[in-house]
Amino acid sequence: MTVITTEAFVIGSINLKESDRIMSFYTKEEGKISAVGKGARKSRKRFACSMELLDHLNISYFKKEGKEIYSLSSVDLIHSISHSQIDLKKIALFSYIVELIREFSPPGEANNDIFDLLIWFHRITLVESEYMLIICIFILKLLLYSGFAPQMNQCCSCSSKVDGKEYFFSNEKNGILCSKCVEDKCHDKPINLGLIKFIERINSSGTNMLERIKLSNREAAYLFKILDPYTRLILEKKLKSIDFLKEVFREG
Repeated sequence: MTVITTEAFVIGSINLKESDRIMSFYTKEEGKISAVGKGARKSRKRFACSMELLDHLNISYFKKEGKEIYSLSSVDLIHSISHSQIDLKKIALFSYIVELIREFSPPGEANNDIFDLLIWFHRITLVESEYMLIICIFILKLLLYSGFAPQMNQCCSCSSKVDGKEYFFSNEKNGILCSKCVEDKCHDKPINLGLIKFIERINSSGTNMLERIKLSNREAAYLFKILDPYTRLILEKKLKSIDFLKEVFREG
């Protein structure tokens, strides 16, 4: 049995029995893991914080080979997004982001880029209220770090370089098609040069530079309509949180 100590973000929890919880974490050392916190719902000695969604923590757990769920030993809070000030949009946002992380992350595989992306997300939601822009940036970086970034610098069919002409985003081709190569204009969404350049800039920028990249609310909402079906195609499933997210942002 090995003791692992690492930074982690809470990405889910399930109550177990009267006082225990099965916690899901995205950790710096081992990526996505699950661990049982014995007495986590009652003990303030071992678990000094409540472990809310997306809390940034230092955790220790016992890892036993052959076991998929580990045993949580201790938890210390690094930083928590103030849940007392969370509105409905943030609840929808957090639910969607953690579901993306859970679905795109295989268990036990560390990815420092994704961990740094969560640190960026944790920081930016404290100061930025353009949530649709945050969602688009997060999706694009997660796709990049997971190996699913769409091809945006040339047509996926004829390989012609982007030159300002009319382009369409194709889920099936994993990127853009020029007007000569697109076969289904009703299905493939038009995408202008500005959005193409925005995506390329996001993909080429480190997380420390993302705050400088802006997009109007209207353009961000349109880009999300492109990225949502693309992620659904990759995952081969519809995310449970997506309807709630769309409803909240449509009403807002």
